[in-house]
Amino acid sequence: MVDADDIRVTFEHVGVGAGLAVPDLLLGPCSSHQTGAEVGSVMLPMHGRVGQTVIVTMSAQAAAFNTPDYSVPDGVLEHSRWWQLVGGIRGRLSFYTVVLTADHLLNGLEISWDATSMHGSGYLTIHALPVPGAWAEFARAGMVEANTSVNLSGATLLFAWATGASTSSASKPGVSPDRPEICGAGGGSFTEHWWYLASGGEDTVIRNGNSYVDGYHVRLS
Repeated sequence: MVDADDIRVTFEHVGVGAGLAVPDLLLGPCSSHQTGAEVGSVMLPMHGRVGQTVIVTMSAQAAAFNTPDYSVPDGVLEHSRWWQLVGGIRGRLSFYTVVLTADHLLNGLEISWDATSMHGSGYLTIHALPVPGAWAEFARAGMVEANTSVNLSGATLLFAWATGASTSSASKPGVSPDRPEICGAGGGSFTEHWWYLASGGEDTVIRNGNSYVDGYHVRLS
């Protein structure tokens, strides 16, 4: 499934010494992909402009002590972590940044994965979000079976994430303060995630159902 959200937010920067507001890059729309294929690849359609940064996020769970692996040949790995649940279930969440080229906009971005023994009917979830700046830093709340909060000074974006326990799919968490999502993909997978604008202060990811949740702040430069 490939889709694109319609939410766009325009940022403006003031040119140094010019005194004029210059229209800048757009935030979104997001391209998303979910699949139950344990091993595969996709040319994910891209949105944005040549030279713009896209943040690619990928998460999945696998059984039998296998840890999912991902590949974005044109990307830079900014952060990756893996976790283990009962029964040998392991998952991985990774963040990549990609600088868009004309070829990406024309033909898509190559992404591949190996999640051998993907857990249950779990899906691999991929998002690609065009952003109005470069990745500068991030802060993580922590993976818990409770509400969790994160507060990074100057954060631009909030990333909310959920993974199901060993026998259940992920339940979409809430966020506080409440706000509309920029992009997200649901559909009963074992790992899912959503992007929001940061609130300007502490953001809380609110656990729902039988899920673990986590939250990230990302600051763009």
